[in-house]
Amino acid sequence: MISTKQHRLGFFTGGFIALLILCVILASVVESFVIYAIPFTFLLAALIIRQPKILYLFLFMALPFSTELELPGGVGLDFPTELILIVITAVGLFLGLSYSKRIASHYFTHPISLLLICQFAWIGLTTITSTETTISVKYILAKSWYIIPFYGFSFFALKQKSDFLKHIGILLIGVCLACLYVWYNHAQSGFAFAEINRSVYPIFRNHVNYACLVLFTLPFLWLYIQESSSKYKPLLIALCLFFMASIFFSYTRAAIGAVFIGVTASYIFKYRLALPAIVLSLIIATLVTVHLIRNNEFIQYAPDYDKTISHQKFNDLIDATAKGQDISTMERAYRWVAGVYMVKEKPIVGFGPGSFYSNYKEYAITAFKTYVSNNPEKSTIHNYYFLLLVEQGIIGLLLFLSICIVAILRGQYLYHRLDGFEKQLVMASLICLIMVLTINVINDMVESIKTGSFFFLSLAFIVRADILFKSTEQRKLIGR
Repeated sequence: MISTKQHRLGFFTGGFIALLILCVILASVVESFVIYAIPFTFLLAALIIRQPKILYLFLFMALPFSTELELPGGVGLDFPTELILIVITAVGLFLGLSYSKRIASHYFTHPISLLLICQFAWIGLTTITSTETTISVKYILAKSWYIIPFYGFSFFALKQKSDFLKHIGILLIGVCLACLYVWYNHAQSGFAFAEINRSVYPIFRNHVNYACLVLFTLPFLWLYIQESSSKYKPLLIALCLFFMASIFFSYTRAAIGAVFIGVTASYIFKYRLALPAIVLSLIIATLVTVHLIRNNEFIQYAPDYDKTISHQKFNDLIDATAKGQDISTMERAYRWVAGVYMVKEKPIVGFGPGSFYSNYKEYAITAFKTYVSNNPEKSTIHNYYFLLLVEQGIIGLLLFLSICIVAILRGQYLYHRLDGFEKQLVMASLICLIMVLTINVINDMVESIKTGSFFFLSLAFIVRADILFKSTEQRKLIGR
């Protein structure tokens, strides 16, 4: 008797051979070698359907080397990572619909998941009211294939400790190779500050993207060090030092500062000080904002147009930043001022996702204008919280802050109640989350592939730990 499994294998093999023969005949008729790709695409699709987790390995392999491509029609694409994300989204939706009864509902009913759903729904609403509907539709589509793969699919692909260590290991190898590429290029200029952007290209858009990728891997590298055998610890510690040196030679102020903030955050979580730290941060942010907006006080900080210049040495850049004469810092001020007036006009729903660039120049004032205010690269406001306020209104910002605050507080709670690997994974996720939030004070990178990936993964790891903790507690109660 032939088993059902053998019958299916025979049917699949016969079908593949038939398709291969058909494609050979068709290729000879139309004289195109492209036809030969069809059976192998079919084979790859079958492999993905049978082993969908392999997509996650491809994703973690490709993430450090993802490059931005400009397609016809002004569409940007992170290649090849974004293509993998789209496939994972499709597979994830298929699996979700096919096995909906088997999927534990607590993944969807967790407070962080519900807040993400509410945020996504609000983005949909602000897309309808957007001043740039086409751009906003592209934004919400891209958002969906960030959330589903990095947040939702991770619950399926990363279940066991071995899954985490395997994927982290692959990511670390990729990041190390990317750093070696940058170091090789940068060393040829004597690690000159002025040459860092050329050195990271084309793997990274600029030195900030490079620094952020290395920065966000540090907490998980530390986790890997703690879980590795003593035989490999010296090598991994050397890799940690190499990554920190890479961040320093990226000459990225925010990333260098985020390293120290990440270390400080680890002690805040250890001593259960997350809530006071959050309250203090919100109070300071509110006081600074009110001070600057009240009676247009920010006008007093307008730069001297002739003194705001770019710098060729990192020391000069730091000095100029303190004096308000660094062009990148003061260009941020130019856009922030425009953002203030934009928020005043549309405080509730904002101008629509992805619409800042199309609208901000008519709200800017010449007192803050700099030499780069023509903005040929079409960059945005360089403060993610402010960007949400401008594009998605007050509710959009509050939803994002709610997600982060719930994750931080729940993560701290879990850290003090879990043990071993799960405990350290939560700490790594918390530190990574804090680093992402820190970077986005003077950047807007949650929608960037090499930042958004770590943001949603960190959220997912905290949710997974929470669900694991609750199930363990329930088993203990039942055992009594």
